[in-house]
Amino acid sequence: MLHAFYGSLRKGMYNNVMLGDSVHMGTETLKGFKMWSYGSYPQAQREEGYKIVVDLYEITKPNIIADIHGMEKGAGYDVVYVDTSKGKAVMYVVNKPMNEHIEDWVKHWNETVEATSKALDEYDASSELLEEENDN
Repeated sequence: MLHAFYGSLRKGMYNNVMLGDSVHMGTETLKGFKMWSYGSYPQAQREEGYKIVVDLYEITKPNIIADIHGMEKGAGYDVVYVDTSKGKAVMYVVNKPMNEHIEDWVKHWNETVEATSKALDEYDASSELLEEENDN
């Protein structure tokens, strides 16, 4: 069964391990969806004029499909079927997101990690300066 993932299940992301030996069928952009960041995970809903980046996976093992479905439905997502270059795919969306709009989760994640790392480096540097001043 073909699935379209836009967040933590995408290639290289932290929940991708759940997909086991499922086959990555490619990455593409879907029009008509808007995505929001909720910190460590995104949510998307149908909305014209926007687009999101998804990874397509062919999942053949029923236990993997059941685990993903349980995780997504348990988090409040609904199932929709989307047209992709590889055919119809299952995707999980919400009806009412409430945060900042983003287009590409992997890019957003990497930028957030980079910004956090930079802020921590700056904090460490300023803490070292304070310690040096207090030692003198």
